[in-house]
This record gives sequence, structure tokens and C-alpha cells, in this order.
Amino acid sequence: MKIAGLNFNVLRNRLDCDSISLTKIDATFSCRVGAFSVDGIDWLELYREKTISAHIIAGATLDAQDIVINSEKLQDQIWCGRLHLSIPDSEIAAYALE
Repeated sequence: MKIAGLNFNVLRNRLDCDSISLTKIDATFSCRVGAFSVDGIDWLELYREKTISAHIIAGATLDAQDIVINSEKLQDQIWCGRLHLSIPDSEIAAYALE
């Protein structure tokens, strides 16, 4: 796993990341995410409880761009231009999915 450009904005309660990549040791699976952000999580409560519970992520939203998933086993690649997940709105939206 590689994480680049991880930043936390205290005033906006927002975690931003420039990119994340994950590759299985035998290289049969890989995933790369470009810009990534999460906000609305009660980070202090998460730290105290050491576990994720519903009230901690109740206000969470996630946005990710340029998602690429490669699977050697399936011999396929999935690409998503943008992914938006909102727990308060009960919404998951994927844009430019190939």
C-alpha cells in the first residue's frame, strides 16, 4: 500500500489524500485511487472507541477520483472517473464507469 499527500483540515473536519495504491504481493490484483477525501467523521470519538460504529460515521461523505482496479484472475480492468458516497443522503454515485 502506498499513500501520497495525506492531509487533515481540522476546520473542515476533512481528510484529503493525493493518491492511494494497493497491490497484492503476487501482483494478481491492484487498485489505484487518485484524489480522495473523507469528511463528516467524528475522528476524536473514533480514536477513543478504537472501532467504527454507526454514530461515528453518520455524517460521513467520501469522494474519490480516477479509480482503477486491475484483476489478473478476471483478466479485466474497472475504471471509475468519480465516486461519491454520502451516508447522510444514503447515496452512492459512480460517474464515468468503464
